[in-house]
Amino acid sequence: MASDINVIKGYLIGAGVDLDKCFVAGGYVRDVDRGVAPKDMDLFFERSEDIEKFANFLDKIIPKSSVPTFGVITSERYSTEFAYTYSNLPAIDLPVQLIRRTGTPDEILSTFDFTINQCYKRFDQNLPTRKGSGRLLKVIDKSQTKHTLLSRMFKFIND
Repeated sequence: MASDINVIKGYLIGAGVDLDKCFVAGGYVRDVDRGVAPKDMDLFFERSEDIEKFANFLDKIIPKSSVPTFGVITSERYSTEFAYTYSNLPAIDLPVQLIRRTGTPDEILSTFDFTINQCYKRFDQNLPTRKGSGRLLKVIDKSQTKHTLLSRMFKFIND
């Protein structure tokens, strides 16, 4: 899990994206914090030009095949109006989505509803940060079998 974030960080540096203008948010941060394998990684950017710069970089490094190959999965960009999704990027074990909505972490996370984790990690930081608090978020399960919002207690720890 941590290696995925480090690979993406290396890709961001290779693409020339400012690490303090890009962050990962939502379920990936929650799952890594809890020690659970994340399903995907959602990347957010403060500037739309950084999304395009990073997407163009990823397009250049994904494996290309000039002939169809049976049974071989290659990575490709799947585009919607909301995100670019990459599956099977080199050295990454999960899909990566470049979310096309731009803004600061506070602007983006204010649009999340309560069922979506409102934590983020900037690529120039080491630990997840709770929206707007400047504090670290730890999720403590009150039950090992139930993983609902009601079975969790959030404990905020000052920096």
